[in-house]
Amino acid sequence: MKKFISLLMTVAMVLGISSIAFATTFDVTPTGGTGMQNIGKNVLGYIQWFGYAVAVGMLLYIGIKYMMASANEKADLKKGSISYVIGAIIVVAASTLFGILGTVANEVVVS
Repeated sequence: MKKFISLLMTVAMVLGISSIAFATTFDVTPTGGTGMQNIGKNVLGYIQWFGYAVAVGMLLYIGIKYMMASANEKADLKKGSISYVIGAIIVVAASTLFGILGTVANEVVVS
């Protein structure tokens, strides 16, 4: 029963995260930049959102597994959580770095 509830909660959380609506128009006409710059900004935004969503989703998954685990499994999860933290830091740092590089590249091209 615990595993079923854990699975149900995980599915509910994943569906809740994925139900965010991107209610914006995809316009390729130049408004403050070229059409390719606007497309690049949109793609970068989606990549950043996806990276953050995966990191948060994995945190929720590991947290639920940790709460439902026995003592031996908790020890294994603690060891594995170090890899998760390093991976989450890399994902956040990479998406932030791409955002900064996109802003700098946009300023260089516009100038």
